[in-house]
Amino acid sequence: MSKEPLVLFSPLPPTRNGIADYCDCLMAPLAKHYDLFAVVANDATLPNTTDYQPLKLAEYEHRRAAFQSCAHIYQIGNNLDHPYMLPTLSRVPGLVTIHDMGLQHMLGLALPGGPAGSLYSDLMFDAYGSAGKLIAEDVTKWGWQSPVVHSELGFVPAFVRRSRGIVTHSLTGMLRVAAAGYDRPIYHLPHPYQDRIDPMAEDRETARRRARVRLDLPSDKIILLSLGFVTRHKRVDLTLEALSVLVSEGRPVVLVVAGQVSPDDFDLHFHVRRLGLEAHVIARGYVPDSLLMEYLAACDILVNLRYPTLGESSGSLANGLGMGCCIVVTDIGTFSELPDTCAVKVAVNEMTREGLLDKIVPIVCSSERRKRLEVNARKFATQQLRLSTFIEGYILAIDKTFSKNAKTPPLCAPVHRVRRLPKTARRKVEATASRLSRESTTGHSLWWRSLMLPLPHPGDNLGVIGGGEFEVSLVKASFDWENVYLHDERNETCRYYNALLVLLGGREFTLKYPDILKTIAKLLPFGALLLLNIIDEDQSREDETPRPFDASELLEQYGFKTLDMENLSPEILEGADKGRQPLQYSVLAIKASNIISPPGSPYHEIYE
Repeated sequence: MSKEPLVLFSPLPPTRNGIADYCDCLMAPLAKHYDLFAVVANDATLPNTTDYQPLKLAEYEHRRAAFQSCAHIYQIGNNLDHPYMLPTLSRVPGLVTIHDMGLQHMLGLALPGGPAGSLYSDLMFDAYGSAGKLIAEDVTKWGWQSPVVHSELGFVPAFVRRSRGIVTHSLTGMLRVAAAGYDRPIYHLPHPYQDRIDPMAEDRETARRRARVRLDLPSDKIILLSLGFVTRHKRVDLTLEALSVLVSEGRPVVLVVAGQVSPDDFDLHFHVRRLGLEAHVIARGYVPDSLLMEYLAACDILVNLRYPTLGESSGSLANGLGMGCCIVVTDIGTFSELPDTCAVKVAVNEMTREGLLDKIVPIVCSSERRKRLEVNARKFATQQLRLSTFIEGYILAIDKTFSKNAKTPPLCAPVHRVRRLPKTARRKVEATASRLSRESTTGHSLWWRSLMLPLPHPGDNLGVIGGGEFEVSLVKASFDWENVYLHDERNETCRYYNALLVLLGGREFTLKYPDILKTIAKLLPFGALLLLNIIDEDQSREDETPRPFDASELLEQYGFKTLDMENLSPEILEGADKGRQPLQYSVLAIKASNIISPPGSPYHEIYE
């Protein structure tokens, strides 16, 4: 029986990346169930394997048509090994595993122009509406971005909307995905440990002695271990400060740092020299995956601090639990989800040298306490974090997401390049409008003279609000639309519109625009086009003078990005001066965000 094809996008070994190592453990089990294709970046080295078929992105693009109908899964992390897959993810939504709930670093470096570029601004608007665009403009203006943006505005909504389903390794991640407000299935599958740990963990003490010999580590010291990339948010600086006190008190401790050092982010060697800890810190640099388990086996205490946290899941923590390590974590985010019996937790307000010492001294001084934590960690891991359990859940998530009977979540209206009639077509359109006006008894305006109504693509639907049979006939005859509907909330005839033509009087719009724009925003999916026509026809009334507004800025508050305007005048709706000629303007906009934050509103509303 032939297997269903499955296309997986992820960095893979030999790329030095924790997600690559994580994904490498999944490939052989997945290949037993699917005809598996793994796509890596063009500048990556192809894995040497016969379990599945590895492809570089260029080969995938060459064979794109053959893969178009296949199930796609994506592994997303917060580093530069992942941007290569983003264009495909936007084009072919799939099941997305989000490893880091903060993805600002990856996108800020990957997008042309960085955080000061227009694409970054567009994506911030996409994910967070007008408030996100304002923050992006501040980055451009001041050339500096607050760390709060990285921790609180992680771009999760942008990835959720482009998915058919989301896999997250933590309850924290599950809540943040759900808070994005989209109708997507969410699968909570705890991060597994690698099953090759089991033979070592079954006899922890023997494994510890052997690993120290193989790694040339001292046998008579209590070994603290920091594993993985050495970054500021892992608070190695705090660990070093605590270590200096332990050493000064005569404690037999050393710190082993097994991970790639980036001096621009955290200069490990400078701080070791500053504290005079050269004899008590063993820095091994990047450690291949084949040796990671040896370091976990060798240690007495795995120090896995994170502050601030970006909501990431930790492979080193999962493997440490599987090994049965005594573990110290920050009591925040995904790390708070660990049972208190499995790890020593340092509260955020205790993340000082003294606070860490209060937590770490008791376990440094008591082998009995360490042993109790090791047993509990191993028991928890074998019950909750086995790779076989994860694989079963992951395959079930894949099958449910891509089942023929699965409820396909609304993604967006197809975002096409906007096609419009050339200005030379104006006379022909005017002649058609003149002919139709003689046949129609309804009122109509000159909205069609702007020629901003986009031309359709095959299968597109156009909704009309504020018009009648004249508008329907004209857009069919002059703008090539076939599927045109007079929108009626009581009797909707199509699921969504690719474009919406709205015709309103100036006074009506300025007095009722919150309700009008909210209705339009709820009606149109992401990527749909709006042609908003404001016709200020009656200039004689002096009561209920509407207040002026900036149309483009106002539309942004309701999730629309202005593409074009015509005949816009700042004073168009400032008053109702007698004798002033009727004015009109047309605004062509695209639904570019599902976040609505009306002016003066203390809350945000999210619509699909």
